[in-house]
Amino acid sequence: MTKTYTITEAIYYLHVDPKTFQKWLTKANIDLSGQISRADNRVRYLTSEQLTQLAEDHGRVLDFSHPVPTEKPTAQQGQMKLLNDRLHVQERLVSDHDEQIKEYADTSRAMGKMLDDLQAHIASQDDAMILAKKNVTELEKSIQLEIKQLIQRSQEQGESLERLVASQIELHAVQVQENERLTHQLASMEEQHGQEREQLTEQLREMKEQLAVLVIEIARLKEMPKRVRRPKVSKVTTEESSKENTPAHDLESEKP
Repeated sequence: MTKTYTITEAIYYLHVDPKTFQKWLTKANIDLSGQISRADNRVRYLTSEQLTQLAEDHGRVLDFSHPVPTEKPTAQQGQMKLLNDRLHVQERLVSDHDEQIKEYADTSRAMGKMLDDLQAHIASQDDAMILAKKNVTELEKSIQLEIKQLIQRSQEQGESLERLVASQIELHAVQVQENERLTHQLASMEEQHGQEREQLTEQLREMKEQLAVLVIEIARLKEMPKRVRRPKVSKVTTEESSKENTPAHDLESEKP
């Protein structure tokens, strides 16, 4: 079984005051919160290994040949009580500190996981960004090609439109010339038609005059005696005029 020493015994064998002893415990990372005497839970103890460690760290020689005095001066008892109270406070602080360290460790692990996730997300975003840049570059090339093709088609269409406009202008000029020719021809035809109409009007007037003469002749012939042979209307000539001058008896002799 490992030999143990109370705090009073440790201070005695190390030849150190309680305040310095507390500093040595803190520096050596020795926690006495779990090392409690079964006989009195107010009493803390050190193991022989811990006591040897403190002696080696601070150059002390442990001499166990002289037992620890049982009776202590009153002032030393007060110091021991003060030391025990301070140890209780330090134990609570260490316990709280351990809990904080545990919380910090959990938080650190959570933050580490979050950092790993963030780094993985950033890496995926970098890959996505690279892919997006590649797509943008390809899209720019495609747009530039389409713009070039549109410009070429526009130029071709412009040239075709210019040729079409030129042909339309030429056709319009031809149509204007043809309209002028037709207008001139129409005017000539109207003039010719007017002349022909005048001629026809003159012929019609002459025919009306001839018709009037025929009507008069026919009326005269109707008034002649029935024994006189009615000459044909279509033969109004100088022969009819001679018959008019022939005596009536001559006409009777000519009758069959």
